[in-house]
Amino acid sequence: MRTLLIAITTVCICSTTLFAQTDSLDINNINSGISLHGNMWGTQDSVLIYSHCEFPKGSQKQLAAGAAIWMEGTDSAGQLHVAAQAYGQHGYDYWPGPLAGNDSLTRSISDLWGRTWKVNRSDVNAFKAIGTHTLLNTPTSVLEWPAKGNPYAKGTRGNNISIINDMAPFIDVDGDGRYDPLKGDYPDIKGDQMIWWIFSDNGPAHNGSNGRPMKMEVHASAYAYNRVGMLQNIQYYEYNVINKGTNYRNYRTGVWTDMALGYPLDNYVGFDSSRRLEYIYNGASFNGTCSYCYGSSIPIAGISIIQMPGDASLLQPTGSFICYSNDFSPRGNPDVDTEYYNCLNARFRNGQHLHNDYKGRRTVSNGTGSGPKVNYIFNGDPADTLQWSECASGNGPGDRREVIATNDYYFAKYASSKFVFALVVTDRADRSACPNITLTNIKKITDSAWYYYYNTPPATTGIIETANTTGALNLYPNPANSIINVTRAASNNNDEESISVYDVLGRNIQVAHTSKKDVIELNISALQNGVFTIIYRKGNTQLSGVFVKN
Repeated sequence: MRTLLIAITTVCICSTTLFAQTDSLDINNINSGISLHGNMWGTQDSVLIYSHCEFPKGSQKQLAAGAAIWMEGTDSAGQLHVAAQAYGQHGYDYWPGPLAGNDSLTRSISDLWGRTWKVNRSDVNAFKAIGTHTLLNTPTSVLEWPAKGNPYAKGTRGNNISIINDMAPFIDVDGDGRYDPLKGDYPDIKGDQMIWWIFSDNGPAHNGSNGRPMKMEVHASAYAYNRVGMLQNIQYYEYNVINKGTNYRNYRTGVWTDMALGYPLDNYVGFDSSRRLEYIYNGASFNGTCSYCYGSSIPIAGISIIQMPGDASLLQPTGSFICYSNDFSPRGNPDVDTEYYNCLNARFRNGQHLHNDYKGRRTVSNGTGSGPKVNYIFNGDPADTLQWSECASGNGPGDRREVIATNDYYFAKYASSKFVFALVVTDRADRSACPNITLTNIKKITDSAWYYYYNTPPATTGIIETANTTGALNLYPNPANSIINVTRAASNNNDEESISVYDVLGRNIQVAHTSKKDVIELNISALQNGVFTIIYRKGNTQLSGVFVKN
């Protein structure tokens, strides 16, 4: 069974819905659905919407209920444009398919592109092992791949589609610039399984946000690895956004999520700025007895933005993180374009900016009281009562919705930008809920997601890196300016140890270090300001951590 989203059960959306979710990313421990209108992690029929983000796979436990990419920007005349939606209860801003020459998308073209394309690494490997390719011995996923020039590309219900522009990525074996699997060309995929799809925001309707269309064409992919270790608990979502609208100043994009975490009414949220990570944990030690609930063994889940506009040699900070309640209060669900804009800019739907109103342990805070203006809500460690968190504040758990966004950027017409985030989740374990919570495991999973995004894993990693490994890598102070200390668990074996520092592009940076009894001291004074990853290896064990140089 799947989690029914009770809040919208009475809404009929069949008049604007083309097709339900068509495929699942399910190669590892997470089984998540991909929908066609820019939504993910939900399945819909003609009336109701259900969760489809199962973890662990096969357990019927539901990790999340929905997600979507949001965008906003201001044109040269100062007019706001927005592309955003939640479950489609009002309609959709996004429709499947590319924008045509007039930068619009008709219903007939959208209907033709209303599918996803899924391919496994094993299919590609099997195809590459064949000497002579024919229609009969070519896997369907390779044959119908929606790449430029493919004469065998198929859209909805097996209809032929003509592709004259760059679409799904491929390896062009004969170098002619066109995809032809019978000549040996094959999909260029990431991970061990990848789903590719396309949607745009100037389609038959724009009634998700009821704002001005941005005319963005989005080439999306979701992929994951089936490998031993933490990669089992990671999925990647990558968006190549093409601006076919106008020059946007103050362009901002982000991710909206409804991380239900089993029973949806007892959640807390938090934010780790050094990892660009929003995380969701349980506000109570028990998660319910329903089929999709986690009981007393609960994971912690999160979304980490791995690449966004503005990242170059150094990572940029996120622009905002905010959560709102699943209601129609001033701190509730956005309904129109200006309210979606507010949620992407550290404001609640009524325009009130976020404030750090934490007054101490067991004093309820929600970001609307007195205190300094901030861009991130609940950015303290919930295990530390001196820091701002829902757990320390003693807030009433509830049904939270989350929005994490970039800073503002100039986005020129016909330019493109890449936006990548990872869905990360810990194994079900103790100390994953308030009041006895630790963030060690979700940080380790997130660090692995970053590392393996920039350093493609081999066929087998050969590394022991379970999410609950003892002896976590601890970095302090963090952020740091000149010296950072790395502590690791004491070990009696004589295995060789090493420590490496990587920048955001995965380049190995040479840093002088001194080893002491339980501490490795790194001199980072020569590094540029930014975010870096440390990988510590000893024998068959690998630990990692992220630090900020300021």
